[in-house]
Amino acid sequence: RSRIIQIAQLPTMIALILCIAGGTDQAGSEVSEGQRLMKIGIAIFAVIYVLLFALSVITMKDVGNAPREEKRIYIVVVIALPLIAVRLLWSILSAFGHSSDFSLNSPKPLIQLFMATIEEFIVVVCYTAVGLII
Repeated sequence: RSRIIQIAQLPTMIALILCIAGGTDQAGSEVSEGQRLMKIGIAIFAVIYVLLFALSVITMKDVGNAPREEKRIYIVVVIALPLIAVRLLWSILSAFGHSSDFSLNSPKPLIQLFMATIEEFIVVVCYTAVGLII
């Protein structure tokens, strides 16, 4: 499992680079190229999310044998997965949907708050807290 996670880092980094480049292009003059890069990056993130979700489910049977600190990390990962799923759903709807409510350029503030910002904040706080505790 750890080898799979190590291998998954490369496509995750590529997806991040594509999304950053796409966002930069969308802010500039190359809007269609930016949208294309953003869609590819988000699709890669979706595939990686499914892989990580599957690894979390597979790891569930071995958590009882793990040291206490590693159990805490696993619990935080399990808490974060649904929050990341909502954030990823917002990104998918923004990139692939045709609704102005999920537009990357001018999303509805409440939708962005409850589907993106709050989730990111909670995930960062959870990982920071468990990192400081351990």
